[in-house]
Amino acid sequence: MPSGGSLILETRNVHCDARILAAEPGVKPDPFVQLTVRDTGIGIDPELLPHIFEPFLSTKAEAHGTGLGLSTVFGVVKQAGGWIAVQTEPGAGTAFQVYLPRL
Repeated sequence: MPSGGSLILETRNVHCDARILAAEPGVKPDPFVQLTVRDTGIGIDPELLPHIFEPFLSTKAEAHGTGLGLSTVFGVVKQAGGWIAVQTEPGAGTAFQVYLPRL
């Protein structure tokens, strides 16, 4: 957030309803924990959004990151049996909702 802003973290228990099961093929109707990371930053460009979990994709200057962060998180979450949902609005921020099986 180049001009500052807020970063909000939230957690909650969720049960997969029909909407979630339809949107995420292969998800079991088990209990999950949802971790939401929301910011009030610049949002994600709509053309970039389908590619944000690709390895080495970065919007940072060359010496300021590798582009492996989201790709690594995506892989770890998938291996754990979860998934990530993203909502973003250019100029208004982004929310990542990470779903992990509740143990």
